[in-house]
Amino acid sequence: MDKIEKLCNSDSKDIPLTALISIIYRSHRVYLNNEIDNLELSAGQIPVLIELLKIENSSQEELSDRLCIDKGSIARSLKKMEDVKIIKREFSEENRRKYNISLTNKGKKVGLKIKEIDSKWEKLICEELSSINKGEFKENLKNLSIKALNLSKNINE
Repeated sequence: MDKIEKLCNSDSKDIPLTALISIIYRSHRVYLNNEIDNLELSAGQIPVLIELLKIENSSQEELSDRLCIDKGSIARSLKKMEDVKIIKREFSEENRRKYNISLTNKGKKVGLKIKEIDSKWEKLICEELSSINKGEFKENLKNLSIKALNLSKNINE
């Protein structure tokens, strides 16, 4: 029995909420990595890219704080993004030890494409989401998890 069938046959009350969220999260990353394969990014760099779309000039520390991601992970993401010319770093005029990080034109185009891909994902996965009640919400999360697994299964076939 595959994952999707097993999840379909489970009672949503018996599935931990974190398991459902984990399924959605992991399937989202598979979907994104597949969709952005030609964009020279990984799914882990997307939050940084999206944040830079919102706030053009940011420091590494500001990105770390706003995204709740450790500074080392942010630094690795920024290095990879800089290597493929998605971001540029310039010394801050106020503090020469600090860089201002901004998107290049290429980065802006990639960022808009990512937002489009993510919107498509959300539309596909949220088709059945309709209520807030906890029991119904968990049932909806179960359905979202099934959709997420189906999407990633189709990618791997």
